[in-house]
Amino acid sequence: MMRSQEIYVREPKTEKELMPFIRFPWKIYKGDRYWVPPLIKDQINKFSLNNPFRSHSDIIFFLAFQGEKTLGRVAGIIDHNYIALHQEKVGFFGFFESFPDTDVAGKLLSKVGVWLRGRGIEKMIGPMNPSTNDECGLLIDGFDASPRLMMPYNPWYYPSLLEEIGLEKPMDLYAYWIEKSPALYDRLNRITERLMMKEPQLWVRPLNFRFLMKS
Repeated sequence: MMRSQEIYVREPKTEKELMPFIRFPWKIYKGDRYWVPPLIKDQINKFSLNNPFRSHSDIIFFLAFQGEKTLGRVAGIIDHNYIALHQEKVGFFGFFESFPDTDVAGKLLSKVGVWLRGRGIEKMIGPMNPSTNDECGLLIDGFDASPRLMMPYNPWYYPSLLEEIGLEKPMDLYAYWIEKSPALYDRLNRITERLMMKEPQLWVRPLNFRFLMKS
């Protein structure tokens, strides 16, 4: 298929240039009733140089364009704590979003691969957003519900899109839904009561956003 304009990848380097990276998912998930959009402020904090994760990691961001139209995004991530713990030269790709186009996905992941290899990394895994302590992997089943806390959510075509550009699935991860159980709540109430008797200074109050920071 002939394209009127070639796809190219660019690195956003300033806070202003990073905003299209942060806001791009709204284009992918437009009309998706199950997608839960992140808070813009949280995303800005997550990518900030002041974020504690940045003290032991290197991160680079890439955006894919056709003309002035944004078609995809990805981040390359090196978590030096992970490498020190596992004694393995592994890098991550994360925050991947793309329209269903292998050219877009391929060029984005290729850029990350080149960046990782240039820093001595021998293997790339992902998505990690941005580490194993956050959202990991892709959703491959269960697209009929919104994601739970810390669980990934993505379009149905992502797994096959990444496989088509040469990536392989190394393992399956599972998320479990626990139904409400009276026995579980009774136990939690008993534990809470014992703690409050043992620690009189401990108290519980209903959440009120007007006094969220009040101790």
